[in-house]
Amino acid sequence: MRRTARVVLVCVPAVPRIAVAALRPDGRRRSARVAGEVARLLERLGGAFVKAGQLLATRVDLVGEPFAAALGRLHDDVRIDPVPPLPERFRDWTARPVAGGSVAVVYRAWPPTAGPADPAVALKVKRPGAAAELAGDLALLR
Repeated sequence: MRRTARVVLVCVPAVPRIAVAALRPDGRRRSARVAGEVARLLERLGGAFVKAGQLLATRVDLVGEPFAAALGRLHDDVRIDPVPPLPERFRDWTARPVAGGSVAVVYRAWPPTAGPADPAVALKVKRPGAAAELAGDLALLR
């Protein structure tokens, strides 16, 4: 029920903005504006909504170029709420994430066995509450 309330609270102010942007008479710029609003809405909703946007971004034939471009950033440029990595498993890691997706945040990290010249590895850390959020989203879709 809490997830349903969050979805409603995020959508209520966003839907009128998207409708106004869609009704503007400036053609392709209008499509790009609407696509950007939709991408921001899906990002704020998080979880399965970001996953849906990621899927739609791969289908230019269904959503068109402006939407595919706007939704494409949901693959690795989702708002990042830093999640602390597991320090006992890594010698060092970047304090700032390098990418963020619907379920995890990615950091550069160096394993304890890595030398100074060794390349970093990608450390993917699941967002806190991601599993519960996805479960709530799937329940909403049912």
